[in-house]
Amino acid sequence: MKKSSCLYPVRAAVIGALLLVMHQAIGADANPPVKATEAPAAVAGTPVASAPTATTTAKPIEPADAKPIAPATDKATEPVIAKPAEPAVAKPDEPAVAKAAEPAAAKPAEPAAAKAAEPAAAKAVDQVTAKTIEPVTAKPVDPSAAKPAEPAAGGKAVKPADAAPSVNQVGTTASSKAAPSTAKQPDAVIVEQTDGATGRLLSLDVLKKYNRKRRKKIQDALLEIYRDDPIYMAARSEISRPLSDDVVGPITLSYINRFWLYYSIDPVGNLTDASVDAMLHFAQMIQQFPDWRKDLLSAEFGHWIDARPMPERAEDYRIRLAVDEVLLPPLLRRYRADARWQAFSGVDTENAPLSVYWYGLTADDFKSLGEKAAVAPALEALKDETFTSKRDFEKAVLAALADATAQPSAYLPNIERQARGTGYTLTAKGMEKLLNGPALPQEVLSAAETIKGDVYADQAGIEQAVTEAIEQAEQKSAQYTPLIMRETVPVTIYAFTDTVLEKLGADQKTVAVPAVVSKMLADLTDVQYPRLSLFDKAVLAKLRARIGACPGGMTNYEQIRQKDRKITSEEMQALKDAVGEPLASQLEKLWKGGECDATQLAEMNTRISELYGRYRPAIGELVRKSPSFDASKQVKWTGDSCGCMNDQMSGEVYQFYPFWMAGEPQRVNFSTISRIGYYGVTFDELGVLRMANDGRELKEIFRNSDSAQLAFVGTARKHRTKLDWVIHKTDWKAWKNISDAEKRKSFDQLEANIIGLLSAKLTDLPSKLLPYLSLGTKEVPGRGDGVTLYFDGYPRDEASVALFGVFLKKLQAELHANGFALNILMRQSEMNKSDGIYSYPKLLEMTQMEAKPKNKKYFSFNAKPAFRLPNFLVLTEEPTSESKKKLRSDIEAAFHGVDRANILRQIVPVTEFDRSNWQQLEDDLIYYRDNFGGVGFWPLSMNQPGAAALKDGVQHCDVTRSIADCLQDYYQIEPGTASSKVCNFVCENRWGFRFGLDLILLFLLAGAVTYYRSCRWRPVIEKNYLVPLGAGAACLAIFTALVSCDPYLNRLSQGYVIPAVLLVVIVGIVLFYRHKFKVRDEQP
Repeated sequence: MKKSSCLYPVRAAVIGALLLVMHQAIGADANPPVKATEAPAAVAGTPVASAPTATTTAKPIEPADAKPIAPATDKATEPVIAKPAEPAVAKPDEPAVAKAAEPAAAKPAEPAAAKAAEPAAAKAVDQVTAKTIEPVTAKPVDPSAAKPAEPAAGGKAVKPADAAPSVNQVGTTASSKAAPSTAKQPDAVIVEQTDGATGRLLSLDVLKKYNRKRRKKIQDALLEIYRDDPIYMAARSEISRPLSDDVVGPITLSYINRFWLYYSIDPVGNLTDASVDAMLHFAQMIQQFPDWRKDLLSAEFGHWIDARPMPERAEDYRIRLAVDEVLLPPLLRRYRADARWQAFSGVDTENAPLSVYWYGLTADDFKSLGEKAAVAPALEALKDETFTSKRDFEKAVLAALADATAQPSAYLPNIERQARGTGYTLTAKGMEKLLNGPALPQEVLSAAETIKGDVYADQAGIEQAVTEAIEQAEQKSAQYTPLIMRETVPVTIYAFTDTVLEKLGADQKTVAVPAVVSKMLADLTDVQYPRLSLFDKAVLAKLRARIGACPGGMTNYEQIRQKDRKITSEEMQALKDAVGEPLASQLEKLWKGGECDATQLAEMNTRISELYGRYRPAIGELVRKSPSFDASKQVKWTGDSCGCMNDQMSGEVYQFYPFWMAGEPQRVNFSTISRIGYYGVTFDELGVLRMANDGRELKEIFRNSDSAQLAFVGTARKHRTKLDWVIHKTDWKAWKNISDAEKRKSFDQLEANIIGLLSAKLTDLPSKLLPYLSLGTKEVPGRGDGVTLYFDGYPRDEASVALFGVFLKKLQAELHANGFALNILMRQSEMNKSDGIYSYPKLLEMTQMEAKPKNKKYFSFNAKPAFRLPNFLVLTEEPTSESKKKLRSDIEAAFHGVDRANILRQIVPVTEFDRSNWQQLEDDLIYYRDNFGGVGFWPLSMNQPGAAALKDGVQHCDVTRSIADCLQDYYQIEPGTASSKVCNFVCENRWGFRFGLDLILLFLLAGAVTYYRSCRWRPVIEKNYLVPLGAGAACLAIFTALVSCDPYLNRLSQGYVIPAVLLVVIVGIVLFYRHKFKVRDEQP
């Protein structure tokens, strides 16, 4: 019968019932561990291996470069999976154990923390005995589930030239067959017998008798597997430390059971020693291959395997459990290429605290992609070399790759993962303990001295060397070897063995990207993306465009242009030779094809994804950039007399400026930009604003005494462009572990810090003079005009979403009370969710928070209403020809009437334009103008020509090839119009002109009052009448210039103000001459 994921609840119920019965009978993990020197007592009917030799956990080595790590795992065999047995039933004449309640079905890949057993249940342990249960024949599983690895070299001392890292094995251990017994046993998880020590069935009694080192390895392995599970981490952090106390009790055993529930195709009722060994091997492999971790531990991968038919499903589960280094990579490629389980679905993870990255490929990156094939051969020069110092290892690798690639440092992390291993040594400190410890014969101490400082590949190697040294001293090795081994410690080594070099040669990360693929992606050179998923979508779009697959969504004009972008037949042949069959024929079919229906479109997406999947590991090594913040690199903007943002755009024009672009002088055409968001500020769990990739508090970096650091704020405002601070956070792991009260406190502190940042006054001279130039009507401006929140990956649980909603309402009220704006930045793939802060119901709530400002002085007398609800800045995906339409259709399907209109008018699509497809930009701008509330660009368009250099009239964007010109032609209310040089000058210096106008008006008013009130000064004024006339003419000229060129006063020119002023001037002239004639007539 076909099995599917619907078995998960059954598995969980069976295992939960068994665990609860066991839990009540035995007790919690608080039971004291068995001492290492004691041999475990044999349980009737259960074969037990000989007692382990007592050992003491080794302490870390002294040198700084040597990192203590866990010893290599023991050998393991594939566990025997059997049907769950009936729980033991107490005898009638003995105290009965309380009946376990039916457990709730567990969801796959979301294990809940096991509850501690009642203390009273432990008292019944010695009173309860189980009925004899007949052995159940185990259901065999393919013994090749765990592939044996190449054994590590042992016995030989590893000198700096020939050391090799230990390699863990998973193999089969032969043992004698034990007959089943009918003797009474303690109530346990297992009631079945298997052969030998490795087939020994697990019970709590058996688990407690593991030596301390093995118990620690089990809990360390569970931590490696479940470290991203908040429920597991919460259970691990409990005061009793049930998952980190080196005691394998019911709670630890419950997570071992869960591991098998999620990573084995059949329900597992019986666990053996080999089951534990296989789990240890799995944990070691995901640690060794971190790039596979996300898929191996994802529920989606398990569901994908569930959907496959038998027997492929069973084989895929075997490959997944064994982490088969040969068969797993092609399996993952098939999974990632499946259209229903896209690897490029927009799921990003950036969990490094206080960090920010950008994603893209530079010219040097493209060069390195073609050089990757030379990496592995270049490392052949280091064959058989071993390093105990990470610094020496990195220096040697960089030197070996210096001539092979332009960016050798980019390959260090992957090479380090492959070459890193475990060695063992006797340190000087360990030797000192031997000298100061129990008395040992001098011959034994001399023998130990001969191996001190030598590094061996594994414990067996160093133990063999100790034994040989003692025997050469004619002493009893069996007596003294354990004492010396107790003082050895594990250390990290880096070795280039044949196995390591072979893995590096076969690693996809070191596979060269064909020249034809690099050419297909050449348009992405130096294009920056804020998230990896956006870069992935852009790559897929470029590959599709170059192959010319399914061009149905394009305009006729674009389809004609697309033929010029399509790869040639020679390039298609080169691509076929590179990818091989069957993908080659499938891509050629797309290259030759035309229109596509829905089925063909899905097939096309699958093939393009598969093509990218071939080279994504190699590209992924180079694509993520972690820029460092340098306070000495200041933002140096100049407008080149570009004028001001004149409020003539059809909507908001928002552009982002990441901090890593600072340093060199940059020309910006501010006349087409309404707001700029400075990107790079984050915050910690206490709500303190910090600079990403630097860690320092923002107030420490942007000090009030250093006005040059914030000069760019004044430069933007000079051109009437608003400056926002983007508060960015993607690392929410620590956030999930703090209480709701701490989260509320953090949000409150964040709100106060944001208001404090925006309200802090600038200290440069122009800002200080502003209150005087405005005659007291304007205050010293603050450091910003608004804030943009970018909380990507914010937790979607109900409590966290509610906390964010409260924080947002309070923040918006405070911002609007002080005249500041609020924007929300999100990825398109984060929208249209049923939960989370970017779900459509939550976005609708944001548009209804506050309809009118409480303090109108900050928002009145503007050409456009300055007060507005939050803009929703949406990072759109490539290709924009499809994503923009999907964005609108999703919103139209979710809302109706006024709500639909309000949401659409608040949406500002943000595009990452690559400066290659100008016609697509033109189409996008026209679409955005008609359907949304604005347009955004990531990052800020730099080195644009000034307004004077723009071409007259409306022209196609692929002719002007200028973002500013394209905006003026296709996003302006009056297309193609530009301000004159006079207006540009007046607007940039509007405060000086306003101040001059105020002074002249005061001068004329004072002159008029003096003329009518003072007989002494009247003759003087009449004699010098040209002065007030000239002042009046200057006042009229300045007023006309401001009304025409100052966007703040420009609205006055659209009403009756100018005619009224002219009427007042005419009336004044008439009255003046009338008075003059009257005085003349009265004279004799």
